[in-house]
Amino acid sequence: MITFIFIASSFLFIVSYGTNVIVLNGDRFDRPLYTDHPLFSIIPWISGFLLSTIPISFVIELNWFFILIINFIVAIILGPTFANFYLLRFASGKGLGIDVFQSFIFALILMIIGIVLK
Repeated sequence: MITFIFIASSFLFIVSYGTNVIVLNGDRFDRPLYTDHPLFSIIPWISGFLLSTIPISFVIELNWFFILIINFIVAIILGPTFANFYLLRFASGKGLGIDVFQSFIFALILMIIGIVLK
């Protein structure tokens, strides 16, 4: 159960990054307002590359460096694919900016639950 929670948390962190990539590749005038603020626009990048390694490190007993490299490759290649998969099933309908932060908050909650249960 805890392994599933950690994997779902890592998946949602990467979904947050992938949705942000979809937003940034779209029309410039349709972008949410968070993309204009540097502090808010860096949150999906941090969640996709750094925060998603924390739950995986609880599941896989590898060195942090190797987990970071593997996660970097997975996030770059599969991040937008994971985001499309997630958005087809769980999109809020309120815009991609809301979906970025919803997936980030859900991932953070799952990671905290997993750490508390471990």
